[in-house]
Amino acid sequence: MRERPESGEIHVWVSSFRANGRRRDVWRKLLSPDEAERADRFRFERDRDRYVTSRGMLRLLLAEYTGILPERLRFRYGTNGKPALVSSTGGNLIRFNLSHAGDWFVLAVSSDREVGVDVEPVREFPDADSVVERFFTPAETGRYLRLKEEKGWAAFFICWTRREAYLKATGEGLTGEMDESRVWIAGEEEEPDKTKPWTVVDLVLGEEVAAALCAEGRGWVPVIRRFP
Repeated sequence: MRERPESGEIHVWVSSFRANGRRRDVWRKLLSPDEAERADRFRFERDRDRYVTSRGMLRLLLAEYTGILPERLRFRYGTNGKPALVSSTGGNLIRFNLSHAGDWFVLAVSSDREVGVDVEPVREFPDADSVVERFFTPAETGRYLRLKEEKGWAAFFICWTRREAYLKATGEGLTGEMDESRVWIAGEEEEPDKTKPWTVVDLVLGEEVAAALCAEGRGWVPVIRRFP
């Protein structure tokens, strides 16, 4: 078994579909019947392959932490679709969250706190301002406008992944809204507000991608690991 994250650590696994997509036949063998059925419903082969690869890598990594065979892991899903393990070893459930977009796969794993992670390739996005106007809170809009002058297109994806990581950590899903009274943005706000139960940090993975991690509490650090 792989050692679980220590208290105050969150393991962040980073990989690419280019590196692992050729193993899709191996990954498919790890899927549950309902996952295999869902894979077959994808219209395009590319989407099907990425789903199979991401679920296979998720199962393999969680199996290493729990000691349960990958194909025997069972998941339950919250009201807004957030996945969680049904069982683990020693009565201590691993918390995790997965995001994949473009060629990127990112998995956050914790042993003592809820987590959410989001990743997006940085690209031109002419509709960014209209999306910000529709979905962002006033505080998020202010952050976006400040970053836009320095970061250009990346500003939108930095802010978007922060809000998505928060919504995935809290289990509120895409229909939720970032509650400024509950989340401290590391790096944007100098003094941590200890009354806010959630912290969001940017993950530095490369200039071509934006990623963010959200978790309960303070004092934790992300530990970046590459897969395989």
